[in-house]
Formats: sequence, C-alpha cells, structure tokens
Amino acid sequence: MQWSANCGTLYNDLPLVERFGAAAASGFSYAEMWSPFPDEKTLISPIVASGAQLVGFLFEPGDMLAGDRGILNVAGREDECLKLFSRAVRFAVATGARHITALVGNTVADREAELSRAADTLRRACATTEPAGLTIVVEALNSFDTPNYALHDAEEAAEFVRSIDRPGVRLLLDIYHVAREGGDPVVTIRRVADVLAHVHFADWPGRGAPGTGELDFEAIVLTLTESGYHGFVGIEYLTGGATDASLRWLPRHLRAAPVERAFRAPTTRARTT
Repeated sequence: MQWSANCGTLYNDLPLVERFGAAAASGFSYAEMWSPFPDEKTLISPIVASGAQLVGFLFEPGDMLAGDRGILNVAGREDECLKLFSRAVRFAVATGARHITALVGNTVADREAELSRAADTLRRACATTEPAGLTIVVEALNSFDTPNYALHDAEEAAEFVRSIDRPGVRLLLDIYHVAREGGDPVVTIRRVADVLAHVHFADWPGRGAPGTGELDFEAIVLTLTESGYHGFVGIEYLTGGATDASLRWLPRHLRAAPVERAFRAPTTRARTT
C-alpha cells in the first residue's frame, strides 16, 4: 500500500495547478484529485512536471456546489457519459493516472431503475477504459452529508460493483463515509475486500486527519494488510488550516513509504470487533 495525497482537499490554499508540486515538495510520490474537467488540458503539464505521479481523478460529477454527485443514473445522459469517459481516458493516458472515480448520482425518482442505468453505462464505458488499462472505482457516500446520493452503504456499493461483473469496475472505500454512516471500517474492509481497488482516509467525527477523531487507524491498516490489499490509500481529509501543519501525524520520511510503516500494525495481535 502506498500513500496518495488528494489535491481536492489538501493544499487547498493554493491554485489547483500548484497543488501537485506542493504534494511532491511535502514528500509524496503520488497524488490524486477531484474532477479536472472542463479545464483538464491546462492541468496536464503541471501534473506531469510536479514530481508527484497522478493516481486517479473524479469523473464528471455535475455541479458539486449545487449538490450534484454524479450523472451516471440520469436518463438521457448515457451517450454523454460515454463521450466523457473517452475524454477521461485521454486525460488519464496523458497524466499516467490508473483509475477514474465515478459517482453514480443522486436519486431522481426511481432509485433501483437509476442504479440499473448507471450499471449499464459503466459496463459500456469499460469498452473504452479497460483497453487503456484503467479501472473505474465506485464510491458510497454517507446519508448525512449527501442524503440524496443513491449508494450510502459501502457493502451495498460492493454488491453494485459485483453486479456489473467487469474486471475494470471496482470499489473505492472511504473510511470516513463508512464511519459517518455508522459502520465499522474493520468489518467493512473484510466484507468488500474482493472488489476493493482504492481507499480514502479521514478520521471521524470531523473528517480531519488521523488522530483528530475516534477511528483506530492501526486496526484499519492491519485489516487492509490482512485482506491482501495492495493499492493506494488516498489522504482525503479537511485540513482545518495549512496542509503541512496537518500532516504532523505522518512524518515526512514516511510519506513516500509503504502505508504500513506509518502505524505499528503488528502481524499478530488479539483483537475483537
């Protein structure tokens, strides 16, 4: 497992084009971002030159400030989504990104029908993403922060991914959203490990840095290790100020090191959940 600095929440006192270089200057080898669209072409050179390899980015989410959380479930926008996936693939190839995060959308009227539509669109998108070696990752968002979103439960999101039955569609597990929804991250990791392809880290309550809330990140990392997860762990928390000051929990020499080294994570330990 390797850290990835999420430039959607970190370094947000800087213009987006400068955040990737700031992540590299802080010691990170990998970074990720929210949606680069519609100005993705202007971001390619700064990202490539930053020194931090882009891991992934968010597919077109709609107007997030207005509450949108994806467009995959919206009737009549299927062909638009497929064109946007082609555009996303071009950006991924240009930057070396490995995955595309796809939010399924807010429920409009008929949740089950809309999830079926989103699943079908994702299957069709795989014809473009899989030949490019890209993985689409689907995320559950908690019902308190995003009450209208169509997938609130991580295990239900994992079932949605399994129903698509494509090697290029997997799950993004956000530890904060799991905890905010009332779940146990350790238990959830074990139940979704077969489709897990990316992880996001933030503490709860508060969505701050590890150590600011109540979550046992040592146990979480140990469970990820035991489950055989070898992907990236995206640091996606609200800094509450300067990013570098918020990173005291992760010493600089560990930011490019395997995630396991940041925690004690013994190989054996008596533990109950």
